[in-house]
Amino acid sequence: MRVSSYQLLDASIDAIQKQSAEAMKWQQQLSTGRKYSKASDASVEVTRGVEIAFDRSHYEMLKTNQDFVASRMTLADAQLGGMHSALAEMLDIGTQARNTAISRVGLEALAKQARLIYTQLEQQATAVDSNDEPYVIDVTTSPKLSQPQITVEDSGGSASITTNTSVIDSSAVFYYNGAYSITFNDADGDGSIAGKEVRLQIEGNGPSESASSYYVGTVSITAGGAVLSFPQYKGEFEDLRITLGGRPSVTTTLSFEANPIVPILDSESKIHTPGEYAVSLTITGGLVSAATLELGGSNVTTLSVVASDYNSSTGITTLNFGDDPATNDRFKDLKLRLSGDPALLSSGDRITFTQFAQPKQIEIEPGTYVAEGISFREALGKNTTDTVDVLARALEFVESLESSATAASLTTNFGARINGLQTAADQVLQYQLRAGAIGNRVDAAKAALEIKATELEAHRSRLLDTDIAEASAGLVRTQTLLEAARSIFARLESSNLFQ
Repeated sequence: MRVSSYQLLDASIDAIQKQSAEAMKWQQQLSTGRKYSKASDASVEVTRGVEIAFDRSHYEMLKTNQDFVASRMTLADAQLGGMHSALAEMLDIGTQARNTAISRVGLEALAKQARLIYTQLEQQATAVDSNDEPYVIDVTTSPKLSQPQITVEDSGGSASITTNTSVIDSSAVFYYNGAYSITFNDADGDGSIAGKEVRLQIEGNGPSESASSYYVGTVSITAGGAVLSFPQYKGEFEDLRITLGGRPSVTTTLSFEANPIVPILDSESKIHTPGEYAVSLTITGGLVSAATLELGGSNVTTLSVVASDYNSSTGITTLNFGDDPATNDRFKDLKLRLSGDPALLSSGDRITFTQFAQPKQIEIEPGTYVAEGISFREALGKNTTDTVDVLARALEFVESLESSATAASLTTNFGARINGLQTAADQVLQYQLRAGAIGNRVDAAKAALEIKATELEAHRSRLLDTDIAEASAGLVRTQTLLEAARSIFARLESSNLFQ
């Protein structure tokens, strides 16, 4: 069989190209540490690798949850341990006070010591970390003011819309305080708002912080009016949807003051009964004149607010509802502070917040959930048949001891006060032990998670990582063959076959 010189040349070139591709393949695997560069290389392995990567992300989330809960439980254990020690000291004082040989001076000294311990106990009960997060958590949502009122202006006079029929959706969230203004862009000049661009500015500026830019929304015509919708603008506002009870014109301007007031629930407020709470405000002369507290839609009490409740220098209005006027002690020392100019409020504005019965549950292992922390209202008392108010029992003991010191003899209810104090101490110890038990459970979950994460990494490595020895050998082999092919080609090229 005769072989032409050109066939030899083509074969040599093909060999070089093939071995060059192989060399690049092994070189890429060595440099990236990955067996495959695209799904078509090995679809099953790559797909399985994606599943493992998803599992790893899930386990990273669980690890974060574990660290969060472990930190919460450690802090709660330390706080409750300190409170239990304080209550134990009080019980020891009660034992000393029962000594029949003790004098008035001795009782007075014990009463002063008990009062000092009670003060420390109060401070421990509301202790917070560096982020102002309580160690024993309060399962109460932050108060939220109802959406602002919209003012309607129409220079053309053709709009069938009023302020009272324009409503901002309750789910809207505003991140910027200030004046919001909405207009319509009549680009084609037909005078209709249908299909027109809705423009919004905050304090006269748009997203580029210039007066010539706008947050752009859409308008939908309805039977009774129109609905204005804006896309999400992270960091500025979200879920902004305005329902208009009439038909605006292209010359209509809608304006409102977003978040003019920031409501704050006082940290010393104790809310024992879970449910939806609301405070309806009455504004007179630019100040809050009355506030009605509701629970579950039913009126609880109405507070008359006087001018002195507003501090003009700090801009704080204090709404002090105090204790529950009913006998069931649904709350104690309930106090709200409104930060901002009350003249920006309107009668009928509402402040809402929710008291949950239990802390939310957090996943620490696949399918395993624990409480995110120890509930304040459970550990320190929600005033129901199954728990006692720890601070109230401690205060009753101190006041009984002070009365005993004044009378130079123990009061008739002193024994009952000690029993109540013992019950409170036992309750605090119970929740301290619960914090420790949950902490131990999290530690066990951490250990199990580490083992699982190690197994996942091993599976991922076997599937997707380069075997360095194999890749190195493959690279050497292809480079050797490549050099051989190049040598053959060089000889052919220098022979007289191509002369």
